[in-house]
Amino acid sequence: MTKSYAGGCACGAVRYEITGEPAVMLDCQCRQCQRYSGTGHQSHLTFVAAEVKVEGEVSIGRPQAMAAPSSGAPSARPADRRCT
Repeated sequence: MTKSYAGGCACGAVRYEITGEPAVMLDCQCRQCQRYSGTGHQSHLTFVAAEVKVEGEVSIGRPQAMAAPSSGAPSARPADRRCT
């Protein structure tokens, strides 16, 4: 049986539903993910695009600059203009 995942952005303008199982699951323990999550790691799930349904208009604003993670790569996180 396939589990369904659903959620959306903080302001409610965008909602998503995923009907498949994660293709990839990982926990990142770099300093940036620790800062962002407030814990010792941040968990990530990746899904097959065909199994993801998005409703609402995605309004990506200017990415929020973040300090470079421990890998040394520059990093930025997209932010919904309405939620920030």
